[in-house]
Amino acid sequence: MPSDVCPRRSAVSGDADAVKARDIAAAKMTPAQIAEAQRLASAWKPK
Repeated sequence: MPSDVCPRRSAVSGDADAVKARDIAAAKMTPAQIAEAQRLASAWKPK
């Protein structure tokens, strides 16, 4: 999931609040939604 909006506060960098928020959101998603979110996140490129 694209959780790296602010590089200093992200699940990727290990921020505890971001990790918790990511896990809560993921728990409400279907496996298909998670797969789509991962696909979109990996395809994302900054402008």
